[in-house]
Amino acid sequence: MAEPVSVDVLVVGSGASGLAAAVSAAHAGAAVALAAKGSLQSCNSAKAQGGIQAAFGDDDSPEQHAEDVWRSSHETADRKLVEVLTSEAPAAMRSRPRCAKRPNRRRGCEPFRSRRCASSTRLRTGGAPAAATT
Repeated sequence: MAEPVSVDVLVVGSGASGLAAAVSAAHAGAAVALAAKGSLQSCNSAKAQGGIQAAFGDDDSPEQHAEDVWRSSHETADRKLVEVLTSEAPAAMRSRPRCAKRPNRRRGCEPFRSRRCASSTRLRTGGAPAAATT
């Protein structure tokens, strides 16, 4: 049996949110432990290849993002949770550390934009139109 461990914060999950929570708590001075049911790479964030979705730009909105998520779930997702996720995603992305943003020589740092999976809007990547997905 494993030795008992005493920590201030126990984070469950090794995905992007879990890692961000663990780093945040550690920076605040807490003793932190991270628990995952599998290897660190077995999280869904790894399957998404680091992609995080949020509505940015004039051609997108949290409401449209919510509709895209709803449709891509085959209308099985919890609608209220989807609305919370998509309405809070832009602010959460803006609050991320500078290293989470793509450098742009002309404008400093800005969120990296690309077409969302199952998205109804065409976003841009590096100033060029994103390729349409089928």
